[in-house]
Amino acid sequence: MKPLGRFNDGIIDLHRECCKGKVLKQLGKMAGSAQFSCPRQQRFIKRIQCFIDDEDGLVAPPEMLQDFVGEIEANYYHLSDPILPMYRDVNEWMKVRVFDYDGFRDASYKKHRGWGGGLLMEKMFEHLRYCPYCNAETVYALEKDEKTGRIKSAFDHFFPRSRYPFLSLSLYNLIPSCYRCNSQFKRDEYKKLLSTPHPYIDDLDGLAQFLPMDLSGIWASNLCCPDLKIQLLSHDLAHRTQVRNYEQLFGIDRVYQTLFNAEAVDSFRKAIAFNDSYLDQVKSRFEEAGIFNVDVKKLIFNIPSSHEQIDKCRLSKLNFDLYELVNGTD
Repeated sequence: MKPLGRFNDGIIDLHRECCKGKVLKQLGKMAGSAQFSCPRQQRFIKRIQCFIDDEDGLVAPPEMLQDFVGEIEANYYHLSDPILPMYRDVNEWMKVRVFDYDGFRDASYKKHRGWGGGLLMEKMFEHLRYCPYCNAETVYALEKDEKTGRIKSAFDHFFPRSRYPFLSLSLYNLIPSCYRCNSQFKRDEYKKLLSTPHPYIDDLDGLAQFLPMDLSGIWASNLCCPDLKIQLLSHDLAHRTQVRNYEQLFGIDRVYQTLFNAEAVDSFRKAIAFNDSYLDQVKSRFEEAGIFNVDVKKLIFNIPSSHEQIDKCRLSKLNFDLYELVNGTD
């Protein structure tokens, strides 16, 4: 739920080398096809060519992708649902024949050192452990066997491939995600995306926090069975719409209230019971056993040393927020 890290020059150069020439070649064939002779179709195709070639759209930063989507919606789609037939035909051709996401995902570009979805996910896995949308499910890339090769989590196209096929290979439109967030909640939704925190740009951890729905009841004397129905709320009015769109798009409140209520209760209880004095005692016991430099706060509360590491621990956003609700910030 922190902004995903930007790619280094080596990955950007490799992605460009692998994909750009092939995409431009196919776009050139498309522009010369009699099937797309309509002037409006030609204008649309040439705009995509310009974006890929002159603006380096396959490796363009996420801010540029957002601006480009806004331009397409304003000048071609006009937020129409469904898209006009002339553009639907162009998009379908691009999806299948130009921007070969399936080939990239399955690492069919063998001549480019095996570059594809598996290796990209492996590079991302060095810095990310859990789905950046829900902070609950593992994202992974690992070798299964020689025959199968890498198995990996899904990539979500933040801007859906069905509506924006020309962004299906753009590096910053590929978000490692869990199946629930990608395929069961978000799916091909697009309207809310224009006002939703972007995982490569926005700090959702800084924009919102998990809180119990009933703050008065949580401090009742019977803490054995507290009612901890969790909701994700924005810190200020300026971001309320963004956070609400995000919550609805990925079903965050329902997921946490239904699937992770027990974890929330445990986290709240520990935040109340284990004070700094207790943590010092635990650390001393480890040191007596010859085990030093143990992060006892992470051990007990499952929170990393700082918010910057929040995507490396499961449910650490939830645990951080409940811990700070009880104990305040450091």
